Amino acid sequence: MEFYFLNSNEQPPESSTHKHEHELHRVDCPFFPDESEKFGPYKTSQEALLAARIWTSMKGYDWFVDGCAECCPEIDSDKQ
Repeated sequence: MEFYFLNSNEQPPESSTHKHEHELHRVDCPFFPDESEKFGPYKTSQEALLAARIWTSMKGYDWFVDGCAECCPEIDSDKQ
């Protein structure tokens, strides 16, 4: 079981292929965000991603939630 954190700050447009992209990070990520929302614990990054997407939808945020390329490449849509 692991905790994940959703970056509260939007990815810069030049580094993202999606509008309003916010990345999900593991707690030990070298790119761990200063401002974030905590999710977890979850068994898999896929579970954490789903929870973060449901949470942002329920909050009414127009965010695209994606995995960090460094610590969550298995859920980074740019890597798939």
